[in-house]
Amino acid sequence: MEAVKGSIAFAHAFVRRFRLPLLVLGLAIFIVGGWFSIAQLELSWSDLSLPNLIILAFIFVPIGLMYGAANLSLTARTAGTYLSPGESFRINAFAQLAEVLPLPGGALVRGAALVAAGTSASRSAGVILANSLLWIACASVGAGLAIMQFDSKAVFIAGASLIVVLIVVAYLWALAGPRLALYSLSIRIIGIFISGWRIFFAFSAISVTLTYSQSLVFAFASIAGSASSLAPAGLGIGEGLAAMLATLV
Repeated sequence: MEAVKGSIAFAHAFVRRFRLPLLVLGLAIFIVGGWFSIAQLELSWSDLSLPNLIILAFIFVPIGLMYGAANLSLTARTAGTYLSPGESFRINAFAQLAEVLPLPGGALVRGAALVAAGTSASRSAGVILANSLLWIACASVGAGLAIMQFDSKAVFIAGASLIVVLIVVAYLWALAGPRLALYSLSIRIIGIFISGWRIFFAFSAISVTLTYSQSLVFAFASIAGSASSLAPAGLGIGEGLAAMLATLV
């Protein structure tokens, strides 16, 4: 337990101290990664769709930030404490910066915020882990259902993932009551639909046509990568999953 508290305190202090360098690093990764990706795809400027890029930048980026803040606020309530909308928005922004660290920086920052708000480190860690697992499991159900139209064996992915969803919801139900447990499930489902549409418009921005059900498969890869702590910000994990799943759609 002391090791958990120490890790949370370290991540929180690290982000506060190196806020500006982390922001610059994040921007650099975004710019260089975007340029490299476009270069590898051999896209020309005529292939890019300005309306879809505008939709991504001015609609889905703000929606993503607001969704993250709402999710953190609900997580705090599930953990037995309270974070205001403004606090949730600020902490979620710091957590996203911390995700570039080679450790679960985002989770540690969110955990530190919950502990500072009055919950215990063990309950904070349990709620955050449960919500991360619920996030991946819900996305897996969506991906399994989407892949079923190409491969019937995907029913096993959807079924196994649904069992995990029910187990996690039951845990949150016992921990925080039915209302917050169902809210936690609902906000994950909303997040998957948002991720699906974001992926849909991202492909449309480079003139690649996908159906919405196909975009859900790539949304699962993105969610699994972002929820992973094995690499900074899940770099390479989501991309690897997307490459494997692309052969199915």
